[in-house]
Amino acid sequence: IAPGETAPTSTVGSNLLGVYGELGYNVLYYVDTEMALVPFVRVEYYDTTFQESDPDFNLPAFLVPTIGLSYRPIPQVVFKFDYQYERASSGPTANRWNAGIGYMF
Repeated sequence: IAPGETAPTSTVGSNLLGVYGELGYNVLYYVDTEMALVPFVRVEYYDTTFQESDPDFNLPAFLVPTIGLSYRPIPQVVFKFDYQYERASSGPTANRWNAGIGYMF
């Protein structure tokens, strides 16, 4: 930052872009059960400073492929596990495991 300038107070530019797609299939679909077991893949792309004209404020975009498994023992409860490999357009990548529990009412 040059003398007399201030740092950006937000990581969101005047334009942003984000898209994702997800595919999954219930492998227990043809079994006579309420349970569901759904392996899935998802790909996300997001850029919070899309087409930013200020190069000091142009943050990297991210591509995040994800593979996971969703298990629903009853229709109202879900357990989800996934692995993400986050790739930035510049800078380091991040690998992460996620787990979650959901209740639908």
